[in-house]
Amino acid sequence: MTDQRRRRRPTALVLLSGLAVGAIFDAVNLLLRVPLGVPSLPEAMSDVLVPFIPASVFGRLLSSLGPYGKPIVFASSLVGIALAIGVAVTVYERLATRWGLIPATTALFGAGWVLLSLLFWTVLDANGYGGTSAMRRLQALADLGISVAAAAGSALLLVGLTGAGAERESRPVDPGRRRVVGGVGAALALLVVGGTGIVVCVRQLVKLSNLGYEGYGTPASALGPITPTKDFYVVSKNLIDPTVDAARWTLVIEGQVNRPLTLTLADLQALPQVESIATLECISNGVGGSLMSTARWEGPRLMDVLAPAGVSGEPSHAELSAIDGYYDSVQVEELATPGAILALRMNGEPLPDRHGYPARIVLPGRYGEKQMKWLTRILLTDNPRTGFYQRQGWSEAGTVRTWSRFDNLRDGQRLVAGRDYLVSGHAFAGNRGVAAVQVSTDNGASWVDARLQEVISQNAWRYFEWTWPVPSTGRYEAVVRARDGSGAWQETSYEDIVPKGSSGLHRVSVYVA
Repeated sequence: MTDQRRRRRPTALVLLSGLAVGAIFDAVNLLLRVPLGVPSLPEAMSDVLVPFIPASVFGRLLSSLGPYGKPIVFASSLVGIALAIGVAVTVYERLATRWGLIPATTALFGAGWVLLSLLFWTVLDANGYGGTSAMRRLQALADLGISVAAAAGSALLLVGLTGAGAERESRPVDPGRRRVVGGVGAALALLVVGGTGIVVCVRQLVKLSNLGYEGYGTPASALGPITPTKDFYVVSKNLIDPTVDAARWTLVIEGQVNRPLTLTLADLQALPQVESIATLECISNGVGGSLMSTARWEGPRLMDVLAPAGVSGEPSHAELSAIDGYYDSVQVEELATPGAILALRMNGEPLPDRHGYPARIVLPGRYGEKQMKWLTRILLTDNPRTGFYQRQGWSEAGTVRTWSRFDNLRDGQRLVAGRDYLVSGHAFAGNRGVAAVQVSTDNGASWVDARLQEVISQNAWRYFEWTWPVPSTGRYEAVVRARDGSGAWQETSYEDIVPKGSSGLHRVSVYVA
């Protein structure tokens, strides 16, 4: 028996078996993504790791990777998970030799399920279809259990075929070529099955993903007082955005309240509805950027939503949680800001899935990181939770900085001398409003006032025009700046988007011939 125990499967076969088992795990985990609504582990891996990436590094990654960032992270996580499981299988093979197949397989399943549950516990409440927090966690635990069981079963099959663990079960051991060849054949077959499953599932998930619309700004053709819903910018931490089932969705209000409440969509629709025209801007919107849009939002005031629960004491913050696992905190008094609503409708229609159906926060004067979509819980507390992105080092307040941009002047553009040119653009100052816009064509040495279009909302952007009598030939440095409703001019010094949004003036070089 000692000689038998020393006989090991060839290292190449062990590695091949581990890779095959990892592929089966990934395939099953991806396969369960749609029916259960539970984010796959590669998606969950991103949610676990992203809050620990310093904001400065994260900002550089956003700039350098662009739309390829999410696919790269997803693919890397997929491969990393498969390799980690492959390593676990090599350990399992040794345990099977010592303990026997059944005890080792039971240990593999139990340890794998518990370890993964603990590693991903903080994000197990994410589910694209909704449901209570407990229900979402149970579904995630079931998802992990099925995936680990498939991997453990595959490991049992592959290791058992080559005789590992046989000596513990008093079976004759045949470590010869036929068993090795059989093991290689079975491992290759499982690898093909797992690989094919991964490819099929990934193709399906790509169709459901937000890769076709996330991170793209408002196109020039859609610029105007109100942005068409189809052109409204979207920024999301997710690869696949939630498609919430309103029938099982609820909004929980708890914490420092007299009566904890669980509200349905119908309950919210029964409250008085108001309109809030507000511009939303991503904190990653750079100087002259386009990650900004304006809509007519409709829904109950946030304070009207909280009123039936009755605030107990004087909580300082409201902790907000979303279906997709996103979380943040805002000061309670901000919920009473004019225009602060729980939006149920957008531009006259129910919220689209990508914009937070069935309910989202609209909080004027704050960057998009505070405008939570797919809201599912409001917790009133004196111990605020550091937000998902704030953990990286982004601004906690998320206050919009005054911003302005040329819309029809581009760097390097050529104009004809002696003709009038209508310069246009827009400015935004959060909930402070835009009071004035000035344009310079000599790099800020002198300024002229632009004509402002009418105010559509104190919380929205404002468009401007200026007729430029284009002078003699030469190169001109055009610059624009805005003054907010408090009387403060836009900051002139340049700052990158990290950590509190960009600042600086939009400048373009124009050539006149």
